[in-house]
Amino acid sequence: MFVCWLPSMRKVPHMRNWKKQVLGGVCAAAMLVTLVPATAMAADTSCSVNFEVNDVVVEYADGVKPGATCDVTIAKAVDILGDTLSVPEGKDIDHWTLNGQKVNTGAKVSDPDLQNKTLVASLKDAPKPASFTVTFDLNYEPSADPWQANVESGKTVDKPTDPQREGYTFAGWTTDKEGKNKFDFAT
Repeated sequence: MFVCWLPSMRKVPHMRNWKKQVLGGVCAAAMLVTLVPATAMAADTSCSVNFEVNDVVVEYADGVKPGATCDVTIAKAVDILGDTLSVPEGKDIDHWTLNGQKVNTGAKVSDPDLQNKTLVASLKDAPKPASFTVTFDLNYEPSADPWQANVESGKTVDKPTDPQREGYTFAGWTTDKEGKNKFDFAT
């Protein structure tokens, strides 16, 4: 039998997982290896942040919706959650708070200080869309009183039914009393 000499495991730290054996008269050293799935070795990339709007809490986590990852900002996470956040009609989210303190929406949802916490929305009134009043005047006496329609900016006003007047043919709606500037209902 032969003697198998290997360095002392205490003197060579990088060999502390080595095991010496004599196999059929041959000195051998084998590394003890533990196989671990790659997913188990990856850094923990999970995240969980709750968003509360109007007493309704929605969880944001990796994969909760398409595009939902832990490597996004709070602002992007809010965009991803979109209509699942119960923002009341006529309101907008002004900012988010955590324990009463305003939160930077540029922070990543993976920030350890945010994990398993609930961010609460502070709401504000949504800006009211600009609107215009269109007045329809039949432009003769004794006609019916003019009537009005409110139109939101960027939208069109519905064309009313053409009025009837005995002895006259309706020529169209105009923006002036003289009837020179035709009104375009498509704009």
